[in-house]
Amino acid sequence: ANLQTNVSTGVVKVYRWESQAAPAPTEYFNSTIGGLTGTFRTGDSFDVTGSGLGTKMALGFSGGTGYLVISAVAGPGAGDPPVGEATAVTAFTPGGISAGEFRLGITFGKDGANHMWGRQSSNATGRRTTYTGAAGTNNGPLPLTANSEVAMDFALIGGRPLLATLETNGTTSPVRVYDVTDPASTAIAATGTTATGTLTGNSNGVGSIKWGKITTDATGTTATLYALAANRGIQAFTVTVTAAITPPAIVTPPDSRSVFERGVAVFRVAASGTPPLSYQWLKNGVEIPQATSVTLTVSPVMVARAGDYSCRVSNAAPPPAVSAAATLTVVPSVNTGALTECWQFPPGSRDYLTEGDTQRGLGYNPAKNRLYLATRSPAALVKVLNAADGADLGTLNMTGVTGGAFAMNMAGVAGDGFLYACNLSNTGTGAGFKIYQWPDDLPGTAPATVYDSNPINSRIGDSFTVRGSGPATECAAGAANTNQFVIFKPDGNGFLTAYPVTATAAANEAFALGIAFGQGNIVWGKDNGGNLTAASYEVDAGTGLPTGIGTRIAEFPGSNVPAGGGAIAVDNTNGCLAHLHVGDSDNVRLYRLPDPVPAALELLDQEFFDTDNNNGNGTGSLVFGGNKLFALDTNNGLVCYTVVKPAPPAAPPVITNVTQIAGNVVFKLKGTVGKTYRIEWSTELTPLATWMPDGTVTQNAVEVTVTRAIEAGKPRLYWRAIQQ
Repeated sequence: ANLQTNVSTGVVKVYRWESQAAPAPTEYFNSTIGGLTGTFRTGDSFDVTGSGLGTKMALGFSGGTGYLVISAVAGPGAGDPPVGEATAVTAFTPGGISAGEFRLGITFGKDGANHMWGRQSSNATGRRTTYTGAAGTNNGPLPLTANSEVAMDFALIGGRPLLATLETNGTTSPVRVYDVTDPASTAIAATGTTATGTLTGNSNGVGSIKWGKITTDATGTTATLYALAANRGIQAFTVTVTAAITPPAIVTPPDSRSVFERGVAVFRVAASGTPPLSYQWLKNGVEIPQATSVTLTVSPVMVARAGDYSCRVSNAAPPPAVSAAATLTVVPSVNTGALTECWQFPPGSRDYLTEGDTQRGLGYNPAKNRLYLATRSPAALVKVLNAADGADLGTLNMTGVTGGAFAMNMAGVAGDGFLYACNLSNTGTGAGFKIYQWPDDLPGTAPATVYDSNPINSRIGDSFTVRGSGPATECAAGAANTNQFVIFKPDGNGFLTAYPVTATAAANEAFALGIAFGQGNIVWGKDNGGNLTAASYEVDAGTGLPTGIGTRIAEFPGSNVPAGGGAIAVDNTNGCLAHLHVGDSDNVRLYRLPDPVPAALELLDQEFFDTDNNNGNGTGSLVFGGNKLFALDTNNGLVCYTVVKPAPPAAPPVITNVTQIAGNVVFKLKGTVGKTYRIEWSTELTPLATWMPDGTVTQNAVEVTVTRAIEAGKPRLYWRAIQQ
């Protein structure tokens, strides 16, 4: 098969040779593929099964869900060889199939030619599907070991159903053979590699693995297995299948977890041995009723569920294997009722809420009480939802939405109801960043491209926000690999003008994954793994336009706002900031905005998603509107919360009577009885001062005496107390 980057406009070709001695091939299939919406690339993966009129071929898609199946039909003339007829399988029930899930690996799987299995490198598991005509069924995950384990091929060898896989990238290129007697609970039957030395990279992750000749005699069955990784050469193996039963062994034990109370903890174990394998989870050595899957989900996590979790794996050959114990540590969470869940849609519940890295952006329209969700599954779309109950109301007109690394990535709504959305540009120069505008969400309203240029020499479009209305509309987008963000303002002619701002003293990527307007000229930013940052930017007094000069005015360490997760939102009216914390049990955190900004944020509440799927990029989106907070956690679905306006804050702590006694500083701390305060010191008193932690104090009286040691030559001139 060839590689075709757009099957609706470009020709897909499959060539056929009658034999190795044939002087030239014939074109078994040569056609475009109609009826597909979006840019579907195919040919990175390919598999063939059957013979004659029973021949079937499969090619995976990139840019859309599913795969292309080419079936043999009789030639046009009597005695002519068969030719191919294509069917695009793109719709799956139930949902959960993301775009590109068969892009790099595809094979006809166990139990017949209409069983299709596939893999792409961004998912933790493969996919098992069946198809009838153009309709597909999602049969669930295909558990595998490594993300780069994408090349695959299935065969029945010696009566055992075996799936061979190859890690096409990484420091080695191991081959694994899985027994897929139960494909929902795969077991590693063999591993190997002939690769030596330092391997060159294969950043596209492409390659192939194929079973070869199969021979059976009195001693058993042997098969040849070939594995090819681009830029890494070819490997060959002899695989021997015997009737002996291999006892179970633990390949990967479960990992210990520290999870917030009310969160979700998922433990996984990987085992080898002759299938079928049976699993039994134990807590502190005692069997957990009905916990007999390869994974164990503890939800909700409560204090009583802390302990050591292990898994016993058994098959027909004794003895069973017991994994090392993983410890579940329960971390206290804040639960005040400031956030109350209204509705939640988990991943897989809709074709645009999938498992995978395909949904990123949210916008809220107060005039219509509607929510707008930017997604790349099943294509580049902006979905329209009823904010009251999450009902699906349709899709925005996407005419002309093209280009960029992702044609659609983030969304926002101005106060006048105009909708804005942007692509993601990750070219070295930042060229091709686009912002689209819809005046309404009616099906016939096509978007206008209001910005298409190079605002900044970096990746841009992972974060995006909108405020104001009419000529006072402002959009903002954060940039990667730099401490810059960009303000976009109307130019009076129907387009936006970009004003890049450099935030002095802010960290690189401070605004990359999360950006929100604060009061006036304050912009908040967040990156996955970085600190929450607040910056101010200057405006020319005459023109009212940003000058490009900005300054970091506050940075909040992980002890105040966790580093994991980039999505943030600010409600300036009610004085709240929301953060999507991505880590052990993803959760939405509501803070009281500091006043003034350099003070610490007060955590008001935490709420948890029903799932805790991997979100390694820390992406998602948060938006306030209509006394609600809407949270999109990539790979974990969409949730709506009612927000209760926070009560006025408690009186701030006050430090008085600071004196030095010998090698100590002694002072009085006035505060609220029962509150815990973090003590910090600094050598200077400026907006950019560095404050160092020096323990905590729990107030057992209105006023307490605090003593802190000082070191010679390291003056601690200024002290402050911050409520935990």
